[in-house]
Amino acid sequence: MAIDVALQALKDDALLWDGVSATLNTASTSASGLSLTAGQLSWAADEIGLVTLYETARSKVEQLLREGSDATGTMADTLVDVKKVYESTDENAQSSLHGTWDPK
Repeated sequence: MAIDVALQALKDDALLWDGVSATLNTASTSASGLSLTAGQLSWAADEIGLVTLYETARSKVEQLLREGSDATGTMADTLVDVKKVYESTDENAQSSLHGTWDPK
């Protein structure tokens, strides 16, 4: 029975991480569209380097969100893989022990 609880926990955690990955991916996509030009800010912003600074920060946030999405997606996939290994190992053990203690 304990293995069933552990397998369900792996599945639940994988779904959670997959949701986080999707949210971070959406945020990354949104961040990619937040570029601003000097005309959208002001001539003064361009003169003092604010446009470049803003784009550097925006680009970094987009990159970090994308990397976070990839990492949490990998975590979700790994948890699903671990669950599959446990399930196949449990099934193999059951079939190899089937009939071992049956009276002859």
